Amino acid sequence: MSSSLYRLGRLMATLRWKAVGAWIALLVVVGGLAVGLGGTFTSDIEIPGTEGQRGIDALANRFPEMGGTSGQVVLVAADGTTVDQHEDEIDELMERIAEVDGVEVATSPFDDVSPGTRTDDDGAIIAQFQMTGQTGTFPESSVEEITELVDEASTPGLEAHLGGQVLQSAEVPFGAGEVFGIIAA
Repeated sequence: MSSSLYRLGRLMATLRWKAVGAWIALLVVVGGLAVGLGGTFTSDIEIPGTEGQRGIDALANRFPEMGGTSGQVVLVAADGTTVDQHEDEIDELMERIAEVDGVEVATSPFDDVSPGTRTDDDGAIIAQFQMTGQTGTFPESSVEEITELVDEASTPGLEAHLGGQVLQSAEVPFGAGEVFGIIAA
């Protein structure tokens, strides 16, 4: 065994640039195969039989509209006014968001059943909405449409800002940069 390793080491030392080239070629081929044939990344985790999984399953079965990706619209009234003075505008915005393809439910933050979180001075309020599924399962155009609606709702008297999981990217792409980073490492 040691004599075989000695011969291999001597051959590699003698043909050092060919050996380095062969290793680089091997890494490029393996990296190309990983990018070309590799699967997609996912953040879905299921651990059957655990208490947490049973809770998630119960939530999905009893309240399917709450199992999707969530989004929030933060609405801030101009100084000296309250969000209550803009209730009609806010309700109209949430109704328009509810009509977007991929939105399961969008409730008014002034609803008695599920009121939005508001500041002590009533200068800001948070409205909630749920998408039909997890990030990546609803059309990307839906997020763009919601973003446009929220931007259009901003006026000098009322600022509207979109937030929440709905803005997160569905998948982190694996590309050539990662392959070169692995080679450099």
